[in-house]
Amino acid sequence: MPRVFKALIVSLIFTGPIFAADFVTSEKYGFEMEAPTINSLNTETVQYLAMCLPAKDGFAPNVNLQIQPFAGSLQEYNDLSVRQFKDAHLKVLENQTLGSEIDMEYAGDFRGNSLHWYARAIKQDQKIFLLTATALEKSWAADSGPLLESIRSFKLTKSN
Repeated sequence: MPRVFKALIVSLIFTGPIFAADFVTSEKYGFEMEAPTINSLNTETVQYLAMCLPAKDGFAPNVNLQIQPFAGSLQEYNDLSVRQFKDAHLKVLENQTLGSEIDMEYAGDFRGNSLHWYARAIKQDQKIFLLTATALEKSWAADSGPLLESIRSFKLTKSN
């Protein structure tokens, strides 16, 4: 099995199944697709969307969107995240809270790869919308542009 495919499967297993509600559309690529209905959105973390750039060196740089139930404050979410990064021996490079969102950048070794991440966590009601960009550390400078552009384009369109 090619290493890229293995990495994608491991990523999906680690983050959970892909489920969604409504439609995913792309005017740019000319498609729309109905996604499965989520029945447990208020009680479980859901991997809503995963998008990958072409693979290089056995890894596909990617952007993911998770929706996580979280009743605590944004500061509590930030503190929990920083503890989890520390437990995983990841180095936090940047950590900024701006209104109802957190921007974080971190790096470290994960499953045999030296990776670089950027995360944007947005709190709305009792949920966190977590957008994460991931690339190999050695290709972050080349790959981060389209990944960050995608994450920064995310907007909440209604209150739940």
